[in-house]
Amino acid sequence: MSQRLDEISLLRPITIGILIVMHAFTMYAGNWPLPDGIEPVRAYFWVQKISFSCMLEMFVFISGYIFGYQLFGQKREFRFGELVTGKLRRLILPSILFSLLYIVCFTDWFGQHQWKMIAYNTLAGQAHMWFLPMLFWCFIGGWVIVKCRINDVLALVLLLVVSIFSHLPLPFQVNMACYYLFFFYLGMFLYKHREKMTEFAKKQPAGLYVSLAVYLLLVVLQTRTIESLSVITCEPLATRLLLFAQINTCKISYALTGVVLLYLLALRYVSHAMLSNFTLDLNKYCFAIYLFQQFILELIYYYTPLPLYVGTYWLPWIGIATASIGSYALARLLLMTRSGKYLLG
Repeated sequence: MSQRLDEISLLRPITIGILIVMHAFTMYAGNWPLPDGIEPVRAYFWVQKISFSCMLEMFVFISGYIFGYQLFGQKREFRFGELVTGKLRRLILPSILFSLLYIVCFTDWFGQHQWKMIAYNTLAGQAHMWFLPMLFWCFIGGWVIVKCRINDVLALVLLLVVSIFSHLPLPFQVNMACYYLFFFYLGMFLYKHREKMTEFAKKQPAGLYVSLAVYLLLVVLQTRTIESLSVITCEPLATRLLLFAQINTCKISYALTGVVLLYLLALRYVSHAMLSNFTLDLNKYCFAIYLFQQFILELIYYYTPLPLYVGTYWLPWIGIATASIGSYALARLLLMTRSGKYLLG
């Protein structure tokens, strides 16, 4: 089996595509304000919710899977300082630079002299850059678990419990890492069992995948009503924490189903077919596309007259096309430069 990790070469651009779809429709779910002239659409609400259901968890899973490949496949021995230095350059430096760019483009904090807010959000990740500091802590957590030689099953059980009860107000995205670390270590764990998972994926009938997909859809539709409950005003504190734990349990159930389903489908596909050169080439630009796509969407939604021209129903589809093409073009241009290769290559 190829050590190029073809399953990841397939999953990464698919997940980036899902991310762009989710962001293009997110205003219909109330996460972004509706632009002038745009009305709510219930069907678009569910497009956003379903596309969001396991997308971020899949990104984290992919990172853990690659980290597992480095540790267990390539037998790399990461010293703690080496790991921290590498991830500061790879994750935190782009997060800081693009967070500052976002603050300059889309806020008036400098004009209002909001220096504390600027400093904290720059370090913790502004807008979609929050994901990068969170992922930094996942790498640290995964490394510590391996170095402590904790049994894999025990580690996954403990991380699942931490994920369910991850509602502590910890700074710099540590609280978010407490939720996502389970999926990061799951990626590491499944890489260790890659051959067995491939054999399993190839032998299963198509009905299994259809059943998993239907289950995922039903769970998303059912549990989103739970997530809509107001937990901020719940009293006492124990009730609020238990409700958050219930919500996280629901989130983890459908996210885990979606991650495993996509992973098995990717393994099944790459065991029977060759990936196209375009798919392999696209992998080089996924990180940069991730950084650029939200800038483009917010720009055209809130700083151009496009919403008024195209209307409620066409706007997200044009947003998807514009963000996909624009972020890919910007990624290619940036990675042609020496500084771009250093920053995102």
